Amino acid sequence: MCPALVVEPIRGSRIPTLRASAWSYSGTTLVDKAAKLLWQIPVTVCTSDGVGCNIEGPLEALFWMLNHWPGEGGPEYEDAMAICYASLELPSMLEHSRAAFCAAAHEAMILPTR
Repeated sequence: MCPALVVEPIRGSRIPTLRASAWSYSGTTLVDKAAKLLWQIPVTVCTSDGVGCNIEGPLEALFWMLNHWPGEGGPEYEDAMAICYASLELPSMLEHSRAAFCAAAHEAMILPTR
């Protein structure tokens, strides 16, 4: 089972802190908008116990990378973090964030084998 997505301040991460209260546009927070940014095709990753979990967009990808990523992460991880974060404010980068997350997941060997 996939862990629930909980938005809270991120401490010690490589990206700026996500504070929902600071991201408000006319009563709608950026987090609300970001939660609606979904990839056309989800990315399935394997959890540590071997269960498949669908990651559906950049906000969920960031959550996964910060809380469930195996090991430290390499160059693809760093790129995926930056691109997923940027796509929260630049929806034109949405599918690019998916490609970056897939590359990081491949690097971490958490994509299911076919």
